[in-house]
Amino acid sequence: MNHKLIETFRIFDLLKNENRFVLAYSGGKDSTLVSILLLRWLYSRKLSGKEVYIIHNDTQSELDILETWARDFMNQFCRAVEDTGNICQKLFSTPTQNFFVKTIVLGYPAPSFAFRWCVNHLKIIPNKEIIKKFSNKPFILITGHREDESVARASIIKKNSLTSCPLSDYSCNSSFFMNLDVKNGVKIMPIKNWTANEVWQYLATVNDFDLSGLYLLYNGNSEARYGCWHCTLVKIQKNIYNLPDNYYYLEALRIIYRAISDIDIFREKKGAIQVSIAN
Repeated sequence: MNHKLIETFRIFDLLKNENRFVLAYSGGKDSTLVSILLLRWLYSRKLSGKEVYIIHNDTQSELDILETWARDFMNQFCRAVEDTGNICQKLFSTPTQNFFVKTIVLGYPAPSFAFRWCVNHLKIIPNKEIIKKFSNKPFILITGHREDESVARASIIKKNSLTSCPLSDYSCNSSFFMNLDVKNGVKIMPIKNWTANEVWQYLATVNDFDLSGLYLLYNGNSEARYGCWHCTLVKIQKNIYNLPDNYYYLEALRIIYRAISDIDIFREKKGAIQVSIAN
């Protein structure tokens, strides 16, 4: 793990002269780790006066336990960043029309693999809108993406990295940078080569942050991943069962919704009012 830490700091060192850092924070283990490593780097390099923005997208469909944790960590993080003599600001994005407006008011069908509208409307668009606010001058977007997350994630990283590495990922700096379709922005993945075990091993050494909310989320399942509680793209929300018993009812609600979501009457466009005038 030590060589991965050195590698991550080496990537951060390339950015010493940058002044604006935008940290994409989901509340999961990876974005928590990269946040802490950014703080460690600022402190170890005795950097001050940098602008650090930690942004979080609230889809309004996440579990409350995750949202509570995300906000708690963001508060801890900003206090720690400010203690190093740097500036920190918390920013939140939300969809203009959340899942319930889309389905109940506008009549959108339940998301499916053929029509997966939810990702674009609830996550991608709100994220892009908040990131665009930084486009007036240069900024660095920092993410916790890792190739070890999944085959799909590894494929996306390799496809969108600035270049591939002819020798090895450990000697090729450009492979840690991704294309970003926002003016003045550069996207980096400082923990790209970390494994899930290495992420947890490092987090276990952290004693200057209260990570109890994070451990409650994962509850011993180091590979747990959370998304919208009502997701209709999965048959079973296995991660619900990592949580306290009082969250189990959400899985029952999701299964009921999944069963009725394709009934024609629930797919009709809502909100229109027909008026007939008798002669």
